Amino acid sequence: MEFRYGREKDLEKAKKIWSECFTDSQEEVDFYFKNLYSQENFLVLEKDKEILASLHENKYTLRICGDEIPSYYIVGVAVLPQFRSKGFMKKLMFESIKGAKTKGYEFVYLCPINSKLYRKYGFEYILEVEKYRFKMDDILSFNIDKNISIKKIEPNFRNEDIYDLINIYESKMKDFTLYVKRDVETFTKLLKEVYSDGGETYIFYRENRPVGYIIFYKDKNIYVRELFGVDIKAISNILSFIKTFKDYFQEIEVITPEKENFNFYFENQESIEKIVEPFIMGRIIDPIKILERVVDKKIDLKIKICDDVIDENNGVYNCKEDGDIVFEKDGKWDMMLDIGSLSLLLFGYFTLDELIFKGKIIVENKNILKKLLEEKVFSTRKSYILDYQ
Repeated sequence: MEFRYGREKDLEKAKKIWSECFTDSQEEVDFYFKNLYSQENFLVLEKDKEILASLHENKYTLRICGDEIPSYYIVGVAVLPQFRSKGFMKKLMFESIKGAKTKGYEFVYLCPINSKLYRKYGFEYILEVEKYRFKMDDILSFNIDKNISIKKIEPNFRNEDIYDLINIYESKMKDFTLYVKRDVETFTKLLKEVYSDGGETYIFYRENRPVGYIIFYKDKNIYVRELFGVDIKAISNILSFIKTFKDYFQEIEVITPEKENFNFYFENQESIEKIVEPFIMGRIIDPIKILERVVDKKIDLKIKICDDVIDENNGVYNCKEDGDIVFEKDGKWDMMLDIGSLSLLLFGYFTLDELIFKGKIIVENKNILKKLLEEKVFSTRKSYILDYQ
């Protein structure tokens, strides 16, 4: 039994595994393997030249507190039916996570079908998405501003269109702790995926400057995958544009980043259905690097971290006021938590108080706890990832 990455001859095998293990349509499978699949990212567990299990480590660049770091999104974790219940998924996940440590990754992520499956490997939720459902009549009736022009982005789009999308996206992301860096290649893949599913993209300009965009699908109702504007006027004009479809579609669903409170763009918040869903789970690979990036208030703090997968992560991290972090295998500690709870804390999914209440953090030094709370060292944060292919 051995682990290896894909070879050219594995393409058809990979397609077959995906089709057997997941419910995607043939069109979706074909799109993935034509546009997104890379044999270098295809990790397999093999015995006697037969693939027993596999996953894909699709590469993305993340921005964490302004710093760009290489990462990968784990997708397509599959064990063929005849080989299940033999521990092969565990072996595969351990290989991917330990491999990330060896290769120098700091952080990886996934979008779980069942979160329970991945917590045992040190993954925890780092962000939610908000879904808003409302009727066309809930949108205020007003005309699109005369100084607004709208451009539909066709499948044969130009790089200039991508640059406009990037400008709007980056303007929106400036207040987010963690998000995917979207360059020309990343946005191109996203738009290809949208068009393959029958979606549409429009960019809004004010005096020739890009101020907003919307990516949406039309089925029985309108489903908005992404709607960003640089200011409230841009959002209002995008909503006015959506209302022009009211004769054909009566209801809309909009996905937004967490803590967006999109319902307050409407006069009657009670008429807007809001659903908050846990969405992306993250896994810290290098605690020192992530602590250095995320903890912006310097304080003496000794954190004991427990990691059931990467043994070399187990130990005490002595965070000093000068910003240095010293790692020791043993020693006194102020608070203790596992690697998954560290993600919950650093990316603000729960507050320090909430994690203590839930028993996720054990506090040994009450004085340091008081100081951490007073100085708000671990604050609530916002993250956004809707790139998951």
